[in-house]
Amino acid sequence: MATIVDRHSPPPAEPGSQPAVLPYAPVLPSDAEFRRLQETDGSVRGYEMENGRLVPMPPAFEDQSSSWGDLYYRLRTYLEQNPIGKVWLDLATFLDPAGAKRYFPDLVYLANEDLHRLRDKRVNGPPTMVCEIAGETSWDRDHGEKRQAYYDAGVPWYWIVDLVEQQVKEFRRGDDDYEPVAFTPLDQPFRPALFPGLEIVIRPGSPGGESSAG
Repeated sequence: MATIVDRHSPPPAEPGSQPAVLPYAPVLPSDAEFRRLQETDGSVRGYEMENGRLVPMPPAFEDQSSSWGDLYYRLRTYLEQNPIGKVWLDLATFLDPAGAKRYFPDLVYLANEDLHRLRDKRVNGPPTMVCEIAGETSWDRDHGEKRQAYYDAGVPWYWIVDLVEQQVKEFRRGDDDYEPVAFTPLDQPFRPALFPGLEIVIRPGSPGGESSAG
């Protein structure tokens, strides 16, 4: 297990690597309008809504996509064996009733007791756990604005698969901020406190991670 050093400031990034943020929308889009915004030309994956601003989501490249798919597969397999909740990829999540914060987390988990928040084909309110895959283009938001938004909304667990620092970071919601639970190098078994008996090794860019579940 890596030494836990929880920092919010981003590592050096290539110029222009941060996602653009569009001006404030004068009126929040309706559900139908927001869905239509996701029908893009492929230059971006879609748009999130952050405090009234539209934020384009950059396309996922191989290292992010591999980590994303591996983690989802291993977690879904675990939940099939231990039916304590459900996990989704890239599911629309409206954190606040007004709809000013509309995200598409890389992974969204709802424990059975929170499944009532799945309505209208989206999550309404705080999921049990959110996971983001943080590359150079998303590192700042995943460790900054989105981390704060998830905390403010009351999300109990937050994971970051950090492809820049090569760590899986597990956080649990504390009194004032997210508290680090474990930082695990990507080539070492990640044993999340939220899922007893689960082990995951993430190897971004390689064909398939490894997992075991007790």
